[in-house]
Amino acid sequence: MSRFDRVFSNRRVLLPVIHHKSLGHALESIRTCVRAGADGVLLINQGTFVRDEMSALATLRNNARAEHPGLWVGVNLLGISVGGFHGYDATWADNAYPQGAEPRPAYLDRMEQWREAESRPNYLYLGGVAFKYQPRVKPEDLATLTMQAAQDMDVVVTSGDCTGSPPRPEKIRTMRKAAEVMASLGSATPIGIASGISASNVRDYLADARVFIVASSIEDSFGVINYDRAARLADLIHNPT
Repeated sequence: MSRFDRVFSNRRVLLPVIHHKSLGHALESIRTCVRAGADGVLLINQGTFVRDEMSALATLRNNARAEHPGLWVGVNLLGISVGGFHGYDATWADNAYPQGAEPRPAYLDRMEQWREAESRPNYLYLGGVAFKYQPRVKPEDLATLTMQAAQDMDVVVTSGDCTGSPPRPEKIRTMRKAAEVMASLGSATPIGIASGISASNVRDYLADARVFIVASSIEDSFGVINYDRAARLADLIHNPT
């Protein structure tokens, strides 16, 4: 069983991104996500901070867990070296293989060493592959890159060409099939999508992706989650029939 399946019991998951507009707004958005049936939240240092961003996110995390014991909380610290981050359940990094199919990045060894040293076997690493703003991956290289990444990541996360743009369904299908090749060798790695997913198009991806990282389509404004949109999307992901 993969590390992801140990955590999420082999199901599709909705992980809303929480932009830290302010502590109050972010906590209210997390409450909304919990009520809507999200499987966890991902905090990101892309917002407005009145003090050190890591401290601000840690305060948000601690307050959220005090209100919602057992809440699964991952983090994406943009511009900060990838590694394990104390107090969270996962690291999401946009640039897993930032230059395409190059040799395996050394920080992946550091992640594994951190998990072992801290006794965090279920800490997840979600890595961006063929991701927006990365050098474009040629279609003929996509399967090979995905198979390479599937050996190193707990979720292979991809996106459309830009923020708010969904990926082509055939791209996700190619990546899912490539990951399944590695699954036959013991590396059952799900595919995640981190741009452009909404209630209007998520059905196009349910056969091939299991992780949906979403912000703009369920926000009323930057950092403010809309309950009805989040609940609708959660229902479509969890109950597709």
